[in-house]
Amino acid sequence: MRRRQSSSNPYTSSRRSSTNTTANPKLPAASIWLPILGHRLGIRNRKHHELLLLAIIASILALWFLTPFSDYCAACILWTVPVITDVELGRQSIVSLESKYPRVQDRWGVQKIGMELVKAGRNARYNDNNNKFFGSIFDNIDEYEWDFGVVHAPNLVNAFALPGGIIRVTDSLLQHLYLSNGEIAALL
Repeated sequence: MRRRQSSSNPYTSSRRSSTNTTANPKLPAASIWLPILGHRLGIRNRKHHELLLLAIIASILALWFLTPFSDYCAACILWTVPVITDVELGRQSIVSLESKYPRVQDRWGVQKIGMELVKAGRNARYNDNNNKFFGSIFDNIDEYEWDFGVVHAPNLVNAFALPGGIIRVTDSLLQHLYLSNGEIAALL
């Protein structure tokens, strides 16, 4: 009569071993629950378990990137942060940023163009009360302290936004690209 060899690997044994797999640091975490899930689905082969894990991961990634699920999650998280906290964080961040990249004179009209965009957002909010899409985008537009400006960063061609409505464009970006007013508005 042949004796069955005992194995601590859940993939090679059709029955669970009496050893504690969580104490074995060489086994991945999926080796604990994947055989149980695979067994319930009728999968007994290690290769099929790995394919099942790959299918689960691919499904989660598809759900995240191909559906608006990630947008809903982000909106839920962002709605929990009060606007006043966002504005205060922006005030603290701008102090450290402008110590490294000082603000320079705005020869390109970034502040003016930015404020025109904010004004257009306010008008869209007040004029399109029946439009739920614009109403929800511009609900908090008046609560932010909008500040558009240009900072001196010789080796950095970029634009960025800080919390609370602070938006900065580097002078190198504006010098290298020769942007029109419409292009600056699109950038902001």
